[in-house]
Amino acid sequence: MERRSAARGLALAAAACFTALAAPARADVLDAEVRLGGRVISGDTHSSKFEEYRDLEPGVFGGADFLLEDGNGVTFLWGAFDDVGYDDQRYALEAGQWGRFRLFGEYSELPHVFSNHARTLHSYAGQNLLLFPDALQGALEAAPDAATRSALLGAGLADADRIPLEYQLRTTRVGLLFDPREDLEFETAYRSLDRSGRKPLSLGFGSPGGTFVNFASPVDERTDEVTADVRFARGPWNLEVGYLGSFFGNDLTQVTVDNPLRLTDSATAGPAQGRISLAPDNRMNQFRATGAYELPFGFPARVATTFSYGLREQDENFLPHTVNSLLAGDPSLVLPREDLDGKVQTYLAHVLATARPLPELDLRARYRFYDFENDTPVLEFPGHVVNDQTLSTELRRNVPNDYERQQASLDASWRFTRGVKLQGGPFWDQWSRSRDREVSRLDEYGGKFALDLRPARWALVRADYLLGIRKGTAYQPWDFLEATLDPAEVDGAIPTGQLAELRKFDEADRTRNEIRLLTQLLPREDLDLSFSAGWAHYDYPHSSYGVRDDVRWNAGTEIGYQPLEWLALSAWYSFEHLSLQQKSRWRPVAGAATVTDDPVNDWNSESTDLVHTLGVNLDLVIVPEKLDLSFLYTFERGNGQTHAEGAAGCNGSPPGDLCIPAGPDADGGNAPNFPDIEDRLQLFAAILRYHVGEHLTLEGMYAFQKLSLQDFRVDGLDPFEPGSNVNGSGVVSPSLDVFLGDRLGDYDAHIFALSAIYRF
Repeated sequence: MERRSAARGLALAAAACFTALAAPARADVLDAEVRLGGRVISGDTHSSKFEEYRDLEPGVFGGADFLLEDGNGVTFLWGAFDDVGYDDQRYALEAGQWGRFRLFGEYSELPHVFSNHARTLHSYAGQNLLLFPDALQGALEAAPDAATRSALLGAGLADADRIPLEYQLRTTRVGLLFDPREDLEFETAYRSLDRSGRKPLSLGFGSPGGTFVNFASPVDERTDEVTADVRFARGPWNLEVGYLGSFFGNDLTQVTVDNPLRLTDSATAGPAQGRISLAPDNRMNQFRATGAYELPFGFPARVATTFSYGLREQDENFLPHTVNSLLAGDPSLVLPREDLDGKVQTYLAHVLATARPLPELDLRARYRFYDFENDTPVLEFPGHVVNDQTLSTELRRNVPNDYERQQASLDASWRFTRGVKLQGGPFWDQWSRSRDREVSRLDEYGGKFALDLRPARWALVRADYLLGIRKGTAYQPWDFLEATLDPAEVDGAIPTGQLAELRKFDEADRTRNEIRLLTQLLPREDLDLSFSAGWAHYDYPHSSYGVRDDVRWNAGTEIGYQPLEWLALSAWYSFEHLSLQQKSRWRPVAGAATVTDDPVNDWNSESTDLVHTLGVNLDLVIVPEKLDLSFLYTFERGNGQTHAEGAAGCNGSPPGDLCIPAGPDADGGNAPNFPDIEDRLQLFAAILRYHVGEHLTLEGMYAFQKLSLQDFRVDGLDPFEPGSNVNGSGVVSPSLDVFLGDRLGDYDAHIFALSAIYRF
């Protein structure tokens, strides 16, 4: 990880200058705290998971916060500095007059470490060009067969160099809050999010099933956000008008990567380089108005409304279809225009009405309408190139999909007695999608019910139940293809790449049942008990293939106990169980158009996630107002399982499309059980505090952190994996894939820290 960046020094200098300029000439210190310490870390901490979103390393650390006021208590200055000098540092300052105006500013950094073990032979030539060694490229191109190329590639990647896979997020925010009158408020702010570094991406060479290359893609992005709000409140009504502008800029429009297997372009064997586009520049402007009014009835009643309009635009220039020089000149690859001219308009209306016509009765009605209107023009591309190698002259169109969503609900709450309250009501949720989706309209109707019981002052029981039934119009499996392809390609022919009976879970008919239970008990002032549980079942009754059943449940308990003034104990435990069942079919394709579509190739799978979390916290006062001790221990265990079943696969045998029996000629379309994915995380901390005096506290800490991971997808991953290429028949072929070897890995760390905290 990159350490001690220049941004830290600039941030510290800016904070010091701002503090000196903004501080009142005659200030009183109301509250201030300075923290300074040092830590030592031992153990195996090379895993990227140890520092994925933090910067924890041996050395000096510190921070501070303060609040200053002038002698009259009118103007103030507040500041907070945390993890000064590290990659997760944060600085915040506010200054102004109480109840009048407030200036605020904040700067923070956050790392995102993907892997500390990545290795590659690609090297950067400029910011967005990754080159492979020419000598090895030439040898691989000249190799007589795949087996020879595979051997050369494996030998070359054995000496791959390490490369950091991480980027840094730097956030800057400044703003002003101004209250010229009691009923009027202005607020405006600017925020910048800057990301720079590298992250893993992949690129394919050759038609689907060809060679894949993982590489460290550069990251150089920035998002600027501007907000402005005006709030006005008087009597029974209030109004707020606001603006949000978000502007994304990417200094890199594309990244070009050398193909390890080719030194020169070929129209049949593949390109010397591949290219992938990165996120384009775009902008969003949104305006909103929110208001509320107390209705002039003889009982409490209120209506609140929100309206907003948004405009999203993107006009980044298109890249050429391919970087392969032997294909780029084909006339079918002429672009229909220079850029997309993408434009999306969004409309939102939300109305909420509440009323209490009787002391025992509360009513709430809500309606929400959201329209995602995509005005991006439809463009026709007469030709395209697959993975910079295969030229196709089949017509393709872009799909500017849009949708509308309407939601409505009515809730009534009736309090029978002080200890019994019943609440419930119906709801409706409708999606109306453009015809490029398989279901044009989807409606869900249902009801929500809740029962609150308070049998005693110290006891509360709450139970919730939700029932929802979702149904849609007829499922049209070819709508997307008809929107993107030439109609002649679809009419009179069934595309072979999609199973007609498959139902996408977000569009499929569904019945859901959800139950939640919460119990809170306070039998004594020193004892607090709680229990929670939940169960949900999502059933897809008309999905022959796809997700068919989703069941999840959880249970947890927590206890807080303080039997003595000098002793406090808390403990908690929770368990989650998630199970997802789906059905699909292995459909091998022979040649360009012959597909084996036989029920004998059906398979079922069940994916289950089990998560246990427990913890204990203990606080001891050894010497009152002088010495105290705290212990904390948490343990988390996760286990992911995927089990499958299905008959042995078969091959189509044209022209009769008969199934070859299982055996040596089977197609390998069996449904295997995947190895379990497991993780174990333990955290222990002991903190001893010695209060030297009213202002000074000395603190010693020992912490132990341990993570154990078992994930067959990345365990032992190297830049070259001999068994990574599996062809359509299920047979392992000579590997030509290039990986980064970006493993995650276990870690265990012992952290010792001593610090001093001074308050004044």
